[in-house]
Amino acid sequence: MIMLFLSLAAISASTYPQQKLHLRPHLSSSASIEQWELDGSGSWRCSDGKLILFKAGVPSGPIRRPAALAILRTNPLRSVTVEAEIRCTAPLDVVRRDLDFVIAYESPTRFYYIHLAGITDSVHNGIFLVNNANRRRIDSGKGIPQLKDSVWHHVRVQRDGESGHISVYVDRMHDPVLKAIDTTICCGRVGFGSFDDTGEFRNIVVTGEPSPHAPGTAVLLFVIDGLQSDAAKVAIANGASNMKFLFDNGVWAEEAYCSCPAPIVYLPDGSRPWGTAAPPNVAMHTGTHVFESKQMDDIFLAARRAKLKSVFSGSAENYKVFSTADYCFALSNADSAVVDFAIDHLRRDGVRLLSVHVQETRRNWTGPEDKTKPGSKYQNYLLTVDHLLEKLLRALKDEGVWDSTYVIVSSDHGMGMTKQSNHPASVISSWQPYMNFYGPGIKKGATIPYAESPDIAILIDFLLRLTPLQGHLDPKVSIDPTGTTGTLLTNIFENNPTWFDHPKLVRRYLQSKNWKPSDDYADYRSAMLSLMKDLAPKK
Repeated sequence: MIMLFLSLAAISASTYPQQKLHLRPHLSSSASIEQWELDGSGSWRCSDGKLILFKAGVPSGPIRRPAALAILRTNPLRSVTVEAEIRCTAPLDVVRRDLDFVIAYESPTRFYYIHLAGITDSVHNGIFLVNNANRRRIDSGKGIPQLKDSVWHHVRVQRDGESGHISVYVDRMHDPVLKAIDTTICCGRVGFGSFDDTGEFRNIVVTGEPSPHAPGTAVLLFVIDGLQSDAAKVAIANGASNMKFLFDNGVWAEEAYCSCPAPIVYLPDGSRPWGTAAPPNVAMHTGTHVFESKQMDDIFLAARRAKLKSVFSGSAENYKVFSTADYCFALSNADSAVVDFAIDHLRRDGVRLLSVHVQETRRNWTGPEDKTKPGSKYQNYLLTVDHLLEKLLRALKDEGVWDSTYVIVSSDHGMGMTKQSNHPASVISSWQPYMNFYGPGIKKGATIPYAESPDIAILIDFLLRLTPLQGHLDPKVSIDPTGTTGTLLTNIFENNPTWFDHPKLVRRYLQSKNWKPSDDYADYRSAMLSLMKDLAPKK
């Protein structure tokens, strides 16, 4: 079993804004090597808590650079601290013996490396830049050699991606033994290696800040109104090939709940700040469980702060309240028109955040018995929806952003238990949406035990590396907390544990009502405000 421990594993509203990664790779088993991308001709293995370069690489190719690298599989990091104990195992009579730390690794021909060696000369014991050309020294070239023996040395490398400062500390010295400033490469991954020797690395700790948004990254939130997991699985088994691809190559939430599926957000004073939009639609864009004002931060505003363009497109007038998107379409129209509107702005305006809500599934609802019956009116329409999804995926590929695109297929809520096309909050099935997550770095063919609709906004904000969502912006709102209450689903990402301590606010609400909730949004709001206090920072 491969394990990669991250302090993000229990992030919720109170800790999310920090967005700090803390990684301690597990190195005890041979399978642990799968956490590393191996670059070069060296041979590596993991055992007994060590990352071991047991066969030296041989420098070759048009660019002079280290011949054996092991790069940790993570998202790119901007500012980072890498700590490890290292030991060079080359013979002591090899005076130019070396081990390397790698930072800001973009590709085999673009990265920095810290070269710790047994001698200092023009190409040994320094900080070097590989930038599609032979390595180039960027430090002073006056560092004291550190690897003249075969004992373990503690090394800490610090890099500030914004200023370009790189500092290297050995054996817990107060002053750096090497330092440099360079801003050629903003962000990248980290790793270890050697130019042409062997060595061992243990007690590796990586603390970093995720990179800012990359211009090519895109997120598609594709909401299929009322879709539940049982109906989705039948469609997938009977011809919904695009949903099948995303399901087979992504993560599905085994137990998912929306915020209250009542039709409208009513506040105690009788006001309806979100018009006729159902609460879960607000939740998946704001990252909150309650909605006390129209003055709220959302994923569209966060994208605008990062100078990313966004589109919301939905086939019901209810959704005109999502006007903070750069381009908004909310009319009772065919689902095909909704998809075409989003694609048009993807192509013409380069939008990178697409929230698309298809509604006509509701018009094809004929009751719970038919929702899982192949060939039924409802199931046939899900195949039509799958074709619309295909149009969106093809457009993303045509724009050249597919390889860096994340897709979330979900529903705003479930459906009731009658032939009426509704979702009463008093019926548990109305609280149970479908949730599927796909994209680079996300597990393939996996499940997570739990998710809630506010988690979707938190995840989108994280994937696009936006500034953290702020929740309620209205100074008149006095609930505690006023910020986001969704949870970052770190367990969807590769190498992360499946289980973490999700607050499960919606489930706790339903349990408190003995799974017989009220149809009244006010009841949900009152109970949720009490549950949310557990997330508020303790004073």
